[in-house]
Amino acid sequence: MNARQPPTFDVFATKNPFEPVVIVTPTTSPTGSTTPTTPTTGGTGTGQTTTSTAAPSNEPSAGTSVALLDVFKQGDGTPMAKVQVGSTVYTVGVGQTFATSYRVVSLSSPCGQFLFGDAPFRLCEGEEVIK
Repeated sequence: MNARQPPTFDVFATKNPFEPVVIVTPTTSPTGSTTPTTPTTGGTGTGQTTTSTAAPSNEPSAGTSVALLDVFKQGDGTPMAKVQVGSTVYTVGVGQTFATSYRVVSLSSPCGQFLFGDAPFRLCEGEEVIK
């Protein structure tokens, strides 16, 4: 009697689409401007390559709370928002990206439209979501 083999499936490693492939860490020059630096790679002499340890990502971890604290207008009438991601508060305007994966789409007091990656969500002042 011939036993049937169970089907096999290819398993691929998953990649977080919000995690950069190469982490660029800014360094401050004496003039106060920032210049990006990338991890260095050096040979070991055995045909293997070693990469320096990269700085930890500023990307919020899964399950991070996002709260809209305030929507206001600057003196010139530009709408701005104070958004808290985890324990960090960002003051951002329309079109700006913050906390690596979030983007302001529109602001109309007391609410705002945002993107987390490519997923839209809406928050009004005092509301909080987990992303």
